[in-house]
Amino acid sequence: MLNSLAAGRRLALRLCVAQLLVAMLAGLIFLTLGRGAALSALAGGLLVALGNALLAARVFAGMGAGASLARFLAGMLLKWVTVLGGLFLITVRWHLPPAPAIAGLVLALAVNLITLKTSIKQ
Repeated sequence: MLNSLAAGRRLALRLCVAQLLVAMLAGLIFLTLGRGAALSALAGGLLVALGNALLAARVFAGMGAGASLARFLAGMLLKWVTVLGGLFLITVRWHLPPAPAIAGLVLALAVNLITLKTSIKQ
């Protein structure tokens, strides 16, 4: 089954929007533990959404198929540098609690599985 680039762009947009919503939900859930925990959970989820947005922007930037693997690998590297660098900022520089940040990150990453699973048509 072949998919068009437009379908990939729509899936990436849907994924990023869903991750933003889950990041806000994680922030609201951790608001019961305090403002710092809520901000940490929100930031953890936003890191994943930002990383996936950067990945999608990099992957869908070119039109030629020759360098698509290189664009994908560069996008993945950019995504994980963003996520890990952001976790460093959250925990070390801003002194926010690490557990809510990781929880927000994991919840946003779980959206990947759900979104990609529901987008597969048989």
